[in-house]
Amino acid sequence: MEDEIRRGLLEMGFTNAQTEAGMRATGCVSLEHAIQYILSDDGTSQETTAQQNLITQEILESALASVSTDTAQKECKMVMVVRTDLGMKNGKIAAQCGHAVLGAYRIIASSKNPQHKSWLSAWSTFGEAKVAVKCNSEKEMEELRTVAESKNIITYMVIDQGRTQIPANSKTVLAIGPAPIDVINEVTRHLKLL
Repeated sequence: MEDEIRRGLLEMGFTNAQTEAGMRATGCVSLEHAIQYILSDDGTSQETTAQQNLITQEILESALASVSTDTAQKECKMVMVVRTDLGMKNGKIAAQCGHAVLGAYRIIASSKNPQHKSWLSAWSTFGEAKVAVKCNSEKEMEELRTVAESKNIITYMVIDQGRTQIPANSKTVLAIGPAPIDVINEVTRHLKLL
């Protein structure tokens, strides 16, 4: 997220000093927050430069226009679908869920899709909610993946290397999202919590 915000600010023409000040002041919550901070800085910050005075409200409006306000304001979550038929122990499940979250995050953070960017921003803003649910088979997991991707939701499938409890190439956890809760619920509402 931090790299995405930095890249976005620099591409909009903000200086390195403005970019760092905006990111530091807003805690890298979102690109929008950093832009608003930079544009509202009254010049008392040491990092403020004369160039900042040339930046207009049009830059902010242009940047915010690229993010759909209706999805950016919706609370988002990520769901990890864990296969129970593999008999994984709790520690193994925790590790596989960690792989799933990181994999999905890397995909959505590098996505060029503005909808994905807005969902990532909203997910970060609302506390990065994650829910673990269970499914009974690889087939069921693949079906969930197909439905999620048909709704333009990011997915990431963890495929285990087979070094410990389960056979190599076992599909263990499917991360779905982050995406708005109502959109993800269309895919996972029927699944029971892990």
